[in-house]
Amino acid sequence: MLYSKESIHKIVQSTQHTVVQKYLEEFLVLLRDKIDEYTTELTDQSLSCPPALSPLDIIDGRLKEFVRLHHLDFIRAIRYRIHKFKADIHEKQLGKELSYYFSNVDQLEPINRLTSI
Repeated sequence: MLYSKESIHKIVQSTQHTVVQKYLEEFLVLLRDKIDEYTTELTDQSLSCPPALSPLDIIDGRLKEFVRLHHLDFIRAIRYRIHKFKADIHEKQLGKELSYYFSNVDQLEPINRLTSI
């Protein structure tokens, strides 16, 4: 039972609570019927569709493997940077030691050429 906009306006503005209550009850029944109809329609459509997602345990396992691999890659990158940093520090220390022992300019120039290669 659909009402026109004018009749709905009159019903809502009515001071008779029974008229408003009756309209609202009818409207709720109509909405419930439409919801049931659409729910049935969607259920029928969903039965004909193949499942799109893998079971959660498969997804969970793949996510754990993804995290494990990225963790290993992260550790490898950190170890590489630490090793490179230590090598740079060692190289600078050796340079300081060489410059300390060979403070003579004539001896320092060939060393600088060798270290810049």
